[in-house]
Amino acid sequence: SSTPHEGRRRPSWNKLPSTRRTIVQDLQDHDVGLEDIAKLFEKGMKVQDRVYRMKHYKSVFVGRDAVTWLVRKGFVKHRRDAVLLGRLLGEECQLFEHVSGDVELCDDKFFYRYVRRHVESILR
Repeated sequence: SSTPHEGRRRPSWNKLPSTRRTIVQDLQDHDVGLEDIAKLFEKGMKVQDRVYRMKHYKSVFVGRDAVTWLVRKGFVKHRRDAVLLGRLLGEECQLFEHVSGDVELCDDKFFYRYVRRHVESILR
C-alpha cells in the first residue's frame, strides 16, 4: 500500500536555509521590529567583566548566551536563525560588536560589547 507522501519528498523544515530577509519578514508578520528587539536585548542580555588568556574584557556578553536568549524569548525557533537575527542587531541596529571588531555574532564563546552610541541614544 502506498502512503500519501510516496513519490513526493516532504520538505525538511530543519534544512531550509534561513535568510536575513525571511527573518525580517517573519518579525514584520508579528509586528516586531529590529529596534524593538534591540531594546529588549539590551535590557535582557546582561554584561559582565570577563578574562580570557589573562586579558580583561570589561562589560561584555558571550555570543552563545545571546543566541540562547533570542531563542528563549521566542523571536526565532532555531539557533541558526538566532545567529542571523543577532547579526542583524549588531550590523543594522549597531547594537554591539565583537571585542576586536572583526567577528560577526557566532554561537560560540566569543565576547561582544554594546556599542556606546546606541546605548546613549536609548538613554536619551
